[in-house]
Amino acid sequence: MREKIPVTIINWDSVEIVELCIKYIRERTDPAKIDIQVVDNGSEDRGNILRLLELKGSGDIERIIALPKNMGFSIAFNIAFEETVGDVFCYVSSDCLVEPGWFEEGMKSLEADANIAAVCSNIFLMEENRKLSENDENIELSELYGAIMFIRRKARKAWLEVGCFDYLNFSPAYAEESDWSHRAKRKGYRIVLSGKSLAYHSESYTMKNKYNKNSLRLLRLTHRIKYRFLNWSYQEFLFNWKWYLIEVVEEIKNGTIHILLAAIMKNLLMLSTTLEERKKRSKGQTIIFKYPYRNIATFI
Repeated sequence: MREKIPVTIINWDSVEIVELCIKYIRERTDPAKIDIQVVDNGSEDRGNILRLLELKGSGDIERIIALPKNMGFSIAFNIAFEETVGDVFCYVSSDCLVEPGWFEEGMKSLEADANIAAVCSNIFLMEENRKLSENDENIELSELYGAIMFIRRKARKAWLEVGCFDYLNFSPAYAEESDWSHRAKRKGYRIVLSGKSLAYHSESYTMKNKYNKNSLRLLRLTHRIKYRFLNWSYQEFLFNWKWYLIEVVEEIKNGTIHILLAAIMKNLLMLSTTLEERKKRSKGQTIIFKYPYRNIATFI
């Protein structure tokens, strides 16, 4: 019998949606195929841990990793990866509701080619009222959409060769999966969207509760620009001009062009450091996770 695949959910004072996410996963996934672990990323409301303990007691969760403070998404994600075993690691965002077949189709897409480093599900974006792809076929992507991800650990050693999510450059959140995708592709791997692996996503539910709208926008734009400086070739900068235009138009429409300008300025101020890091990327850098979490995390 094949080993169970670890499915990780990260919680930060949002146990109500974590519980709903787990309910959908349990109802729509063969329990013989998965184990669920929840990383509590420093929830301030003690009720979150108490409810997670109840869910573990009822068998809905196999494991809880509790962090004493919020360490950002990248660190929490890397800890979850370090604390699991097996050939495949699956992450489900707490604000996702999966559809039947989401797991089987995602795994089928991942196993279609040993050169596929990671697969993301075909997500219905609830705020935008659209799916990432209307096609139910597998689609080659330039980067992962991070709501649901299946990542290879051992077969061709994608995670071991590419390294962890870059927690030094992309904390607390945003663009880390785009950055990882680019590093994987540089090593000859493919990134794929699984057209038949479906889920609904209420984007950034937790972050919206923790940050004000403009702070969140600044963080997202700053990391998006930084990701490009770190990874894009000169040809990509030249031929992807339409994305700059789309961003400018969107920010003008929303009355937030000043936030885009602030994000550009932040990146210009750190440009020399970013360019030094870019040189390492060009040589196929593997980013190693060195955060000393074991002496502060609680494993339940």
